[in-house]
Amino acid sequence: MGDFIDDYFKGKGCNYWAEQSKAYGNLDFKFRSVVIVGADCGTTALYAFLRGASYVIMFESDPKLRQKLFDVMDDFGIDREKYEVYGEWNGKPYPPANIFIQDCEGCEQLDNFSEINRYEQVCIAVHTWSDLSKTLPHVIGYKVTYVTPDSKEIVFCRKKRSKLRKLFGL
Repeated sequence: MGDFIDDYFKGKGCNYWAEQSKAYGNLDFKFRSVVIVGADCGTTALYAFLRGASYVIMFESDPKLRQKLFDVMDDFGIDREKYEVYGEWNGKPYPPANIFIQDCEGCEQLDNFSEINRYEQVCIAVHTWSDLSKTLPHVIGYKVTYVTPDSKEIVFCRKKRSKLRKLFGL
């Protein structure tokens, strides 16, 4: 199915399917709600839904990509009651959810890590052309999960330990 989906997204002009499992494969989407800032044409949202996400809130500034996003969700039979789509994210809000994913070409400069740290699981794409001093100090302890071939984008992820795992020292 991966090749079909990869070809599908190549046809849409947003060829990011192959990097999804590398960047976000460590996240547990099952029965979780997800916030995606920089939703592009829906690649990450579809990845989350196919791995069991229950609800997705997406932000995408480009109206053409938002339309493609709706098309992708429709093409894959994702019920419109299972997601919300908004325009540009300006650093607020931080909607209630379990997972926060951000890949929005520099908007990581707007991040409020006291808000972000409330999420169970977080992935943030840091763009090397941005002011790294605003982001890198906050992702110490995160795991690097993906680096683009041109090394201009690095995805950092972290998962909070569950209360049960903390209780047993795992």
